Amino acid sequence: MQNIADALGITKVSVSKALNHQTGISDSLRKKILETAAQMGYVGPKALSNQKAYTFGFIVTKRFFLETDRFYNIIYYHLNKKCIGLGHKLVLIVLNEAEERGNIPLATLCKDTLDGIFFVGQINDKYIDSVMAANRVPMVALDFYRDHMEVDYVLADNYSLGYQAAMKMIESGHKKIGFVGNIFATSSIADRFFGYLKALAVNNLPIREDFFLVNNNASTGEYYVDIFLPEEMPTGFVCHCEMAAYYLKMTLEKYSLTIPDDVSVVAFDNTDIGHTAMLDLTTFDIGRHEMANTALEVILRRMGGDQSPLGKHYVHSILVERTSVKVISESGNKK
Repeated sequence: MQNIADALGITKVSVSKALNHQTGISDSLRKKILETAAQMGYVGPKALSNQKAYTFGFIVTKRFFLETDRFYNIIYYHLNKKCIGLGHKLVLIVLNEAEERGNIPLATLCKDTLDGIFFVGQINDKYIDSVMAANRVPMVALDFYRDHMEVDYVLADNYSLGYQAAMKMIESGHKKIGFVGNIFATSSIADRFFGYLKALAVNNLPIREDFFLVNNNASTGEYYVDIFLPEEMPTGFVCHCEMAAYYLKMTLEKYSLTIPDDVSVVAFDNTDIGHTAMLDLTTFDIGRHEMANTALEVILRRMGGDQSPLGKHYVHSILVERTSVKVISESGNKK
């Protein structure tokens, strides 16, 4: 009760009255207390039986939800579970390439049926614009952002993470470091790339265009093994995600190169594919559970009339060290 009281700036007595259905507080304050208690995980749907049940849309593209690792699937799982616990409904809308390009706009599919919308992973700008024009409801973007888009954002600090990933390589003695990822595909990849560039620049290390690789199709999500490697290989790569690292591994094997003996790798997301006998990746764990919880808390506050400025809400990320980075000594030998 004290945590709820602190969050709302009220007394614990008021919280107790609301939770125990006692008189002495206004209906509006009682509603706010119950909603806050639910958002913080202290009460279930029965306590909110007099509150409206909302229907939210979870809009994600096929290339992110079905063609890659399970990063966004896990976010959906946690968000859906939280919604069910609070008596709300989460509708999964997976867009194929034609739908995303606007051939079947959301306004046709579910206009006036959604109380709030989650955009997930990066979606075509024109599609988002059409949805926003047709649906005047609270919206939250997860794991991406776009300039001048009037929504709340929940994401990782990818610029900082890109910097940290490159610094992990540098601190391990690497001086020739490449990057795997298409910076035009998502804001997350671009931010990780520019963070990586900063680490190289402040350490006076070479920034070489031939060390920048792309091994996937940004439109379809398909990954490739048959890509060209630079004639002079880096000693390590920062990969924009673990699926990119997995396909890089298969490419390296075609040239009889292995991770980490010949090439070190740092990636992001900490999905199942990164922790196997074949690919024991040093990676950054992005708080998917926290991302889901924060997104729901933000949208419920907007449903409750929160008029505070729209903004970015960052989730925590931690480095998970495994075996994909080798330490290089001053003499150039790997340990």
